[in-house]
Amino acid sequence: MASQVVSEDDRTRIDKARLIASIDSLPLGFILTDETNEIVLTNNALNYILGYSEKEPFKERLDRLLDLKKCCEECRKKRELVEIKDLLVEGKRLRMILNPVSVLGADEKVIGVVVLIEEVTH
Repeated sequence: MASQVVSEDDRTRIDKARLIASIDSLPLGFILTDETNEIVLTNNALNYILGYSEKEPFKERLDRLLDLKKCCEECRKKRELVEIKDLLVEGKRLRMILNPVSVLGADEKVIGVVVLIEEVTH
């Protein structure tokens, strides 16, 4: 029986596909930013929670509704989880959790922020 050899590139693509599928299956809105607070990745639930609009580009809508860059900068400066409760956005009550992404090591450089958004309207 011959064994299959999986290259490092194939393993990376497989791991990336699993990660993206996992993020897309979350019931919470998900945003990943880079070290300059630019959006790198979002999931489908985010569009559902914030509402999709053909008239307004998504990143502009996100910045207008949430002031995301300001929130991410606060999280990066504190270097700890930040929770924003009772955020009112177009009639919906949201909870936003921001968590810095750090490279482990001596300086623990913050390389981005993970943002989770949950609709808590009842």
